[in-house]
Amino acid sequence: MTNARELAVKVLQSAASGSSKSDSLLRRALKESDLGRNDRAFATSLVYGVLRYRLQLDFIIGRFYHHDFEKASTILQNILRSGVFQILYLDKVPGWAAVNESVKLARKYKGERMAKLVNGVLRKITPDTVLLDEWLKDKELPERLSILHSHPRWLTERWLRTYGAETCVSMLAYDNLSPLFGFRINRMKTTPEEFFSHPLFYGTEHEACLLDHFFFSRDFSVFEAPVREGLLSVQNPTQALSCLLLNPPPGSAVLDMCAAPGGKSFLLAEMMRNTGSITSLDLYEQKLQKLENHARALGISIIDTRVA
Repeated sequence: MTNARELAVKVLQSAASGSSKSDSLLRRALKESDLGRNDRAFATSLVYGVLRYRLQLDFIIGRFYHHDFEKASTILQNILRSGVFQILYLDKVPGWAAVNESVKLARKYKGERMAKLVNGVLRKITPDTVLLDEWLKDKELPERLSILHSHPRWLTERWLRTYGAETCVSMLAYDNLSPLFGFRINRMKTTPEEFFSHPLFYGTEHEACLLDHFFFSRDFSVFEAPVREGLLSVQNPTQALSCLLLNPPPGSAVLDMCAAPGGKSFLLAEMMRNTGSITSLDLYEQKLQKLENHARALGISIIDTRVA
């Protein structure tokens, strides 16, 4: 049975080929797995954490890996990245557990020799032995910021030129924050008061913003059931601004260009109280099929999808 760490490494391995986006690969892997809620959250944090900090992780590993890390097999690279991320960024994961589980994965996929290599590298890496400031003190500012904040150098150079050092550093730091999950309550089926009084969500840490939109800090998997039931739609509040500016009254006829995955169409339908008509266009039929499925879950019947 695949555990959370192995699932994460497999997703990272598939993402390295570039054939599919990492978020799609992760969703598919989680859907096909039998992991519990906590393990799903752990696997998710590993995948996105390694992707977010990969440039920095590779730099750190390179200080302890006495070969050319870029020439290592991708499975070995991702096992080491995952292990180092756990050691440096996940306080709740004991260092010994990160090392031991990474060694097991290396042994399973690359044999005993690579297992010993992974053990030797990871046992040297701790928060006390990683001295980024010391290692980077002689580097030029763009490269130093690139590694510290795990952003490509061309981007740090551009932001330094455009915004100056202080704003650039703030932007880099903000860009590495774990995102909150944005949802919208579907008032055709529930209200914020009813939703947050449910035992599963009562006391859930959330931040209200515009028009029934909320940010949640909990793992997305907690909200999969209410999304399937049509109580919630996944939507960043900024994506709703165009709908609020349009403010269509009930009975309107609206054309939504590039509609998938459907957040704006759904909000418009809810604002129109499911009366009138919405024509939702997109290039890809598969995306429109998903839009139609979620519209049915939300109780929306006025959306007509068309491939454009």
